[in-house]
Amino acid sequence: MLEERLQTSEVHIADALTRCPAGRRTLAIDVGCGEGWDAVVLARHFDRVVAIDPNRRSIGRARQIAQELGVSNVEFRCGPFVADEIDQNADFVYCNLMSHHTPSRLKLLEAITTRLETGGWLVYSEATEAYAPLEIDRALATRDVRELYERVRQAVNGLLRTPGFRFFFTGTAQASLARKGFTITDASTSTWRGLPYAERITARLENPSPTAFGDRDYDPLDPQLARTFDLAADLASGGPHCIAARSAEFDAEIRKLGNTSSAYVLLLRLLQFVPTAWEPRASKRELVRRRLKQPLGYRTPDWASIAQVHREFVALAGGSPLT
Repeated sequence: MLEERLQTSEVHIADALTRCPAGRRTLAIDVGCGEGWDAVVLARHFDRVVAIDPNRRSIGRARQIAQELGVSNVEFRCGPFVADEIDQNADFVYCNLMSHHTPSRLKLLEAITTRLETGGWLVYSEATEAYAPLEIDRALATRDVRELYERVRQAVNGLLRTPGFRFFFTGTAQASLARKGFTITDASTSTWRGLPYAERITARLENPSPTAFGDRDYDPLDPQLARTFDLAADLASGGPHCIAARSAEFDAEIRKLGNTSSAYVLLLRLLQFVPTAWEPRASKRELVRRRLKQPLGYRTPDWASIAQVHREFVALAGGSPLT
């Protein structure tokens, strides 16, 4: 089982390092390492690896895995990366699908910039705008109430720029990294029905400039995207119970804006049917029940209405039609 899971990380890391030619191999940092699978593979390629994650259970498991595999040149640390002090700058930073959990993406990128050697490499990926719709589609197919609530919360947080579990719009990380002195050497997106749900970036730090100019997450904030966020905030200002009454008005406004991001505002209409997703984070009670795999006590959703809003969203966003 260990070897099978390790092979997946070996493929990911080999691909990542292939995109970073002529790099030194002294220190690598794995930001948001989880259970440490990628970190132990990085340890085969670097003299030293520092792997950081805020989840104590994940770090405990990572240390156990490293010990079982006989890997001794990885140091696992529990805590937020932005507050961690490392005694030397890294030649390589690996940050894989974890930015959507951070209080501020901008502070995360600043911390990466200050901990990376000039000429060092960054491989960075994050969840983008179609990630929540992709998982909502799966939840609809399996009638998974737990996943539905979590993914509606992710969509709402991304649209309202709430520092909880959320998403970021495609291309915005590239713009922020360029402002910080990175040269983007490769960027790719993964899509669902033609809509981007994840972005992967390879970049080299050439002219470090860690100073932030934008808001908590977007530097710079594109004017069209700003209008989308303003529309989302306006729709949400009356709370979930007002959304139904204003849905026709806002559908017209979304179409009037007509930019690639405005269609996602339509997802706020799901709050009519999943009102607890209004809270940016799961309650302590919900987190405990999730960990223990106990029923969450959610009311049964109106699956038909949710599916209808979801189909309308995909059509408006320009995705391939849902059946």
